[in-house]
Amino acid sequence: MRFAAPRIAAATAFVAATALALVPSAASAAATTDGNWWYAKYNLAQLHSSGIDGSGVTIAVIDGPVNTEFPALVGADIVTHGPACDGSAATTTTYTEDSGHGTSVASLLVGTGAGPGEIRGIAPKATIDYYVAPLNSTDPACGVQTVDGQRTDLYGALIDEAVRNGAEIISISTGGPAVPAEYYSAIARALAAGVVIVAGTPNANGSASTYPWDANGVVAVSAISSTGSLLENPARTPVINDDVTVAAPGVDISTPAGASDGSWIAGTSSGSSLATPLVAGMLALAKEKYPSATGNQLIQSLIHHASGTTNGNLAVAQGYGYGGALLAGMLTADPASYPDTNPLMGKSSGLPTAQQFADARSGGASTSSATPSPVPSGAGTVASPESSGGVPIALGAVGLLVVAGLAVTTVLVIRRTRARSPQRKDAG
Repeated sequence: MRFAAPRIAAATAFVAATALALVPSAASAAATTDGNWWYAKYNLAQLHSSGIDGSGVTIAVIDGPVNTEFPALVGADIVTHGPACDGSAATTTTYTEDSGHGTSVASLLVGTGAGPGEIRGIAPKATIDYYVAPLNSTDPACGVQTVDGQRTDLYGALIDEAVRNGAEIISISTGGPAVPAEYYSAIARALAAGVVIVAGTPNANGSASTYPWDANGVVAVSAISSTGSLLENPARTPVINDDVTVAAPGVDISTPAGASDGSWIAGTSSGSSLATPLVAGMLALAKEKYPSATGNQLIQSLIHHASGTTNGNLAVAQGYGYGGALLAGMLTADPASYPDTNPLMGKSSGLPTAQQFADARSGGASTSSATPSPVPSGAGTVASPESSGGVPIALGAVGLLVVAGLAVTTVLVIRRTRARSPQRKDAG
């Protein structure tokens, strides 16, 4: 499949969201490529048959429009919220780069396996609250938002709405360059409410795209192949971002595609946009099995059972965070054994600030400036992992993670992130 070439937004574009673009796999035309390799490697068919399928958990998705009539999504529990800020519909049956992106994310969460690509979701019985964020709008309504008297952006407004509507996990496979510090207050409010936010990292080295994955407390996800190697850029070097939390399957993945006649077909593509909903789905399955676990404890479980956990210690590897996300470990240990503190509070952005978190907990308005305050005492507490937790990793000379038991596949090129707001230029 092919997604359209990146387009630079006009200077009058107001929307904040930018897709962490998917790219067609170099091996997508090869008959030997199995784009559903991740589903088998996580043993999801057996897990779903046992009754762990996301039932009772609500995941909010913020992305481009979704085709709820795509065969893999027919019958899935998807509640769409819209129209979008520019008046465009949240759902569409027309294939575009943006609707393909949104439909891919939804399919990897709750797909039934029907239709092109036989795409199955990681948490097929979860409820998806879908919020459309138009990626190419020039409507001023998609610019600065005001929520309870506080300035924010489109992300912030939709995050607040998702929290009000009962989301337990928020999956965001879009992003863009830095925004004013005050806009991070919505993230602080969501985390204070116990909601887990999962966001994709850029698909290119040196990208200016930082928000919202760079936020304190947010689970930032990078993409890996079936061998455990990082997604590569066009120069065939690994895409490495700082402040990554975990890595997850995101290379050579079956996704919806568009044919030349505009019909929906199957293709294979790559990017952190695909890894992000898979991590959100893992957290949803853990939440289903352990409903009393808090959002903080679910994040603790995620990092303590990642493949970088060895010999009872947590180690952060460049580009991988704490390692490859491993679902099996998350489902074998009750997260309630971990501290109810978010372990991701020391990111380099310093945002949200300590004051923003304090305001969120008290329900007051944030008065933070662009200068970060110290992180709250104890906010970054990480529990010691069990000696049996996690799967060891091997780091080669070029820092490529090898996840045990994963088959070899080809790694492909990456398309760069697109920018869509007046403050944002091409993120590279």
